[in-house]
Amino acid sequence: MKKRTKQYFTAVTIAAMMVSSYGTGVPTMAAKVTLPRTAKVVVGAKKVLKLKNNKRAAKWKVSKGKKYVKIVKKSKKRCTVKGIKKGNATVQAVIGAKKYSCKVKVTVKAKNKVGESKRPSVSPVPEVSKRPSVSPASEETEIPATATPEVTDEPGGIVTIVYDGTNSDEIKDIPGKVNVIVKDGVTEIGASAFEDCSGLASITLPDSVTKIGGDAFRCCGGLASITLPDSVTEIGQGAFYGCNGLMSIMLPESVTEIGFFAFCDCSNLESIKVDENNRVYDSRENCNAIIEKSSNKLVVGCKNTKVPSGVTSIGLDAFNGCRGLTSITLPESVTEIDDAAFSDCNGLTNIVLPSGVTSIGARVFSDCNSLASIMLPDSMRYIGDDAFYRCSGLQSITIPSGVTSIGGYAFCDCSNLESIKVEENNRVYDSRENCNAIIEKSSNKLVIGCKNTKVPSGVTSIGEAAFCGCSGLTSITLPESVTEIGSSAFSKCSSLESITIPEGVMKIAYGVFEDCSHLTSMVLPNSVAEVNSMAFEGCDNLTSITWKGKVYGSVNDFFDSGVKII
Repeated sequence: MKKRTKQYFTAVTIAAMMVSSYGTGVPTMAAKVTLPRTAKVVVGAKKVLKLKNNKRAAKWKVSKGKKYVKIVKKSKKRCTVKGIKKGNATVQAVIGAKKYSCKVKVTVKAKNKVGESKRPSVSPVPEVSKRPSVSPASEETEIPATATPEVTDEPGGIVTIVYDGTNSDEIKDIPGKVNVIVKDGVTEIGASAFEDCSGLASITLPDSVTKIGGDAFRCCGGLASITLPDSVTEIGQGAFYGCNGLMSIMLPESVTEIGFFAFCDCSNLESIKVDENNRVYDSRENCNAIIEKSSNKLVVGCKNTKVPSGVTSIGLDAFNGCRGLTSITLPESVTEIDDAAFSDCNGLTNIVLPSGVTSIGARVFSDCNSLASIMLPDSMRYIGDDAFYRCSGLQSITIPSGVTSIGGYAFCDCSNLESIKVEENNRVYDSRENCNAIIEKSSNKLVIGCKNTKVPSGVTSIGEAAFCGCSGLTSITLPESVTEIGSSAFSKCSSLESITIPEGVMKIAYGVFEDCSHLTSMVLPNSVAEVNSMAFEGCDNLTSITWKGKVYGSVNDFFDSGVKII
């Protein structure tokens, strides 16, 4: 009887849990961001480290062992590392206040065993192939798809390989330049088929190909051009992401679907055309862009794009990585700018936003470090997360009266920001007493500051990452009204030498003073009861912490004082 009762209770409990999770309308938790804890790479080879479920800007760095690996390519979701010499290193992805680490082991490629013969190199024989070489001055070798590719020993040799839909890994392993001829009958270039194949110089696609898979040519920096046959109907997500050598693209009549960031980070792309008979996309008025006809959304742009009148929105990642783009004017018809639309356009110095724009999505201008100023129209209502993240050239910003929401880290790492104003009639935010900051009225929380901020009396809290990356901030006094300091509030304030924290602050949160390398001493109020273990990470010169009448000579000594570590 007891056993049956226990089984019944367990079943009811599980059912109740399922109902509470799925039947109440409570949103499920966001997928956790993860990075592999370990990875291996051979000296001279490359390895891609991928962040799963990340949607925010990531800063990649080699935190340990810089002599063993180096980062050669990076984006918000991945970075490519190259092995330099045998040893161990740690690669880190920093996303806001959080860090994700991967330990990378660099090994040396095993030599052939004694008595084991090496494969002979394939010598170029002019009579073997009738296909013309891409570069007449270079020798060319054609290798059957079923053979293991070998590189000609001749200087400047180019290897030509027939791709049968299965042997892309062999092609990636070839050093030097590679020409690929896709075998007739192949219908799809698979996902990541040629990803990180930096030696890929050209590829010939047959009329049988209907789909270019996701990330198919991602980071193929040597690919200068590609001819898409009229049979192609779909270009997958990130298909040509990071193809820095790609200068032009012609979209055939047959293409009806283009995945997100398909041509993102193609920094040298300067010519975009769409076949005039394409029923889904166009490049009207020779605009050097791809526009979705049904929505009038510009989905792909380049450094020579002229946005035509009638376009209503700039799509996700449309200009992301167009580093040659210096200036652009959006027509009055544009009302929306999607996430990361101009992210990493580090040559952009001027952009004119039309009067009807109501929102700027997440990361829209992140890493536009040449942008010194921008005029936000009166129609503006929403500024997304990381919208101006790492705009190191930005010097001033005025928040219009209609803005009701500013996302997290919107102005983080704007190291030269010195003037912040909020228009007087704004009902959500203010910059009272000319404080050079943005304060949320309802909570009296200072959400964004700069190197010239003077925190006014009445402010009760300093928001998360409020001063993050203000490298010009040298000194700041927090008024007696402040009782809370958010995580990473003063992170990366590398010139900060002095800060006055009032009595009443009870906790020093995660990363509050992270990488404040000029901070040598600090007085904490007696009210502080909890300190996060990462609060002073990177404060290598902090040699004096005063708390409750005692002076501690290091962060570790202070942590041993009896204060609660969280």
